[in-house]
Amino acid sequence: METLSQAKAPPEKPSNWDAFARAAAGVAGLTLLIILTLLIIQEHSAIKAYRSSGVIQSEFQTVVAPSGDSLRVFNVVQEQDFPGGAMPLRGDTVILLGLDTARAEFWRQTFHRVLPPDTQFYIRVSGEQGVHDFVMQARPEASSSLLMLLLIDVLRFLIALGFIGVGLWAFFAQPNSVQVRVFAWFCFAMTSVMISGVRIMPTYYASIQIPYLDSIRNNLGIFAIGLSVFWLHLQLLFPRPLPFLQRHKRWLLPLIYLPWLIFVLAATATAVGLLDTAIAERLSALVVIPMGLSLLIGFVILSRRFARAEDRLEKRQLRLVFWGTATGLGGFVVLLIALNLFREYFASTMMQLGAIVACFSLLLMTPVTFAYAFGRYRLLEVQGKLRRGTRYILMSGAVFVVFLGLIYVTGEFALAKLGITGNMPTMALALLIALGIGPARKKLQAEVERRFYPERQQLRSRLETALERSSSVGDCKEFWRQITEDFRQGLSIQTVHPVLAGSNGHRFALHNEQETPFSHSSEFVGRLSRERRPILVDELVASGRAHISDEEMQWLSGNNVALVLPLMTQQRMTGFLALGFKTEEEDYAPEELSVLTMLAPQVAMASENLRLLEENVEKRRLEEQMQMARRIQEGFLPRELPHTIGLEVATHNRFSLEVAGDYFDILPLPDGETLIAIADVSGKGAGAALLMANLQASLRTAVEVGIPLPRAIAQVNNLIHRNTPPEQYITFVAALFDPRTSKLTFVNAGHNPPQLIRGNGDVCELPPTGLILGALPNVSYEEQSIEFRSGDTLVLYTDGVSEAMNDSEEEYGETRIKELATRLRHEPAICIIEAIEKDVERFCGRIPMEDDSTMVIAKRL
Repeated sequence: METLSQAKAPPEKPSNWDAFARAAAGVAGLTLLIILTLLIIQEHSAIKAYRSSGVIQSEFQTVVAPSGDSLRVFNVVQEQDFPGGAMPLRGDTVILLGLDTARAEFWRQTFHRVLPPDTQFYIRVSGEQGVHDFVMQARPEASSSLLMLLLIDVLRFLIALGFIGVGLWAFFAQPNSVQVRVFAWFCFAMTSVMISGVRIMPTYYASIQIPYLDSIRNNLGIFAIGLSVFWLHLQLLFPRPLPFLQRHKRWLLPLIYLPWLIFVLAATATAVGLLDTAIAERLSALVVIPMGLSLLIGFVILSRRFARAEDRLEKRQLRLVFWGTATGLGGFVVLLIALNLFREYFASTMMQLGAIVACFSLLLMTPVTFAYAFGRYRLLEVQGKLRRGTRYILMSGAVFVVFLGLIYVTGEFALAKLGITGNMPTMALALLIALGIGPARKKLQAEVERRFYPERQQLRSRLETALERSSSVGDCKEFWRQITEDFRQGLSIQTVHPVLAGSNGHRFALHNEQETPFSHSSEFVGRLSRERRPILVDELVASGRAHISDEEMQWLSGNNVALVLPLMTQQRMTGFLALGFKTEEEDYAPEELSVLTMLAPQVAMASENLRLLEENVEKRRLEEQMQMARRIQEGFLPRELPHTIGLEVATHNRFSLEVAGDYFDILPLPDGETLIAIADVSGKGAGAALLMANLQASLRTAVEVGIPLPRAIAQVNNLIHRNTPPEQYITFVAALFDPRTSKLTFVNAGHNPPQLIRGNGDVCELPPTGLILGALPNVSYEEQSIEFRSGDTLVLYTDGVSEAMNDSEEEYGETRIKELATRLRHEPAICIIEAIEKDVERFCGRIPMEDDSTMVIAKRL
């Protein structure tokens, strides 16, 4: 079983040398950043002047004659430089420039300046055709060439900024780490290469001049030569120092840096005049060989460490660096070699610029890969993007070459044979072919995917088929069982755990409802919700980007979770899939992460649809049950009011839900008496309704067997107390009317006091005579009696009537009930109830009544 840990080793106390090295790296990086910023400003002013100036496109090579004089020989001859049509040949030598010989100083004064457009030069050349005079004319740079130069310049500065930014970021993040310091020096050396070795615009075009720029570039060039030794040292340290380096550090590091130190000393001695230039050049040539070998050895060490790495995270780091540097640095080195060995092929300026753009684009990958490798996060994702980006560049380049070939063949042969002349037909045909580049590249990419990456297509097809099959299942548990099995087989992994979000902020649970330690407030869950993509657990732990609690870490380790796939629907995370390790002890591939990223929303949507379907089915089932419960509850209440001797009775009852907790009863007794009862059970819904049914059954049983009213209610209180939780209670009033004596005997268990309105308008209340039902056991209840005369009206109601509220949050109140009933005391009971009901509705207005409401009105005949 693989385990994860968040423990960190205590920091080591830096030595004096470490402090010096740390300070030197920081100063060097900030200095390079300042120089680079000044160069960007200068280059911008140079490009601005270059756009409006004239340019000579032909290229010259300086050769030394036997006499020792410097001669200018045409290396590339461009037709547009010679407006008269006649032009020299490649290899012709310039012998006169104007009226002067082509001396080096005069040549610089003539061409190394900003030339106004259409500036003309008279030259005399000597060559195979003899001695001839020609007129050269400076013309504005072509838009295509200018665009290429601008693109190269932007890429150069992006690469330099990328390296220096990554180097400073890593350095200031971990200044005490030796690996980070060496990496920072490597980044600074690459930045120096971009500053000193790549020059796009001559400085005489710039209106802003940097003092001592040549000296700065020369010194940075010397520093840039150390790139290879920094690279080799870095491979011995990253991602952790090799044991061989730790054992032989005393002699191995001086041996690595010795060639570069010799080169630096030779250059410095030459600059101050202590060493002859010829000797310095021979010495530099000798040390360049071991420095070149350092670069090669670094790549060999990187590849061997990657092949032998056992830890998955370390292997991912090494693979990412290998991909980035092999395509970036490797392509850059190949470009330098190709430009020197195949000068004939790259004679065209556009060919040179195109090759530089392609290699610079690849070189941008290097700082990105190192940044993520040191951050130890999103390694597989970045590797996958680098692969796709490389394939995109190569395929786009191949399609572009084919496009140029088609344009050439069409223009030179097809149109010529048809006798079509002029530029318009060729341009129209070129436009038609250009429109086909996009579809051709996509088709080529699909063919490459099918032939060279069949496993990705197979995995995507298998999981999509499994998802389609699972989506037709109507049961969530069966859906997750099939998805789990299909993912496990398709990815060849040990375990798959669907972890689903709980409702109302509850903890996440497995699909079988087993609870997990994850919750919506968890930082780990928050990271998943924000990232919305697969996350490898070991990378998340190593990078420290999100705190994982001990309980969450224990759950992830205990279930062998290697990768977490968030399931997102729109902006909400419905859960995640916790995927285990590979069965063959392999690591996940970038292509698998890409497929999982694409399929995750589909899995989430299918799961959510099934959940909503089940909820709707469950809701309909509950609604049917509640409707049945309501019908049963309505059966408990009097459907038709019984005949009551000496009384006229009217009732009103409204449920706020399907079933309610309000209760009333009108029960004629054998001796002619009438029992009138009203109650309000705390809460609403099914629980309150069941308690109401229990109350009715207990009360009727006790009264019908002749148990006195106080004793009957005391028994009901004990029954309710024993069988309900403490927070559940009942307010209750029972009144027993004897028509023979016109006496009303009542017990009020904490209910709203009923109102007895006399025929003359006086009002008497029936106050509480005991505690609410269910609060405490063995409570005694008292009964009281009051005369119920002819013309009197008894009004009983629940708090759903008196506490009904309007939009100003004002309650209807007992006073309004009393006043309205008093005013209508001579009306029939049903009219009084209807009037109170309408007045309550008028008072509430648009505010719905949230509580059950019940009223009973009894008039003494």
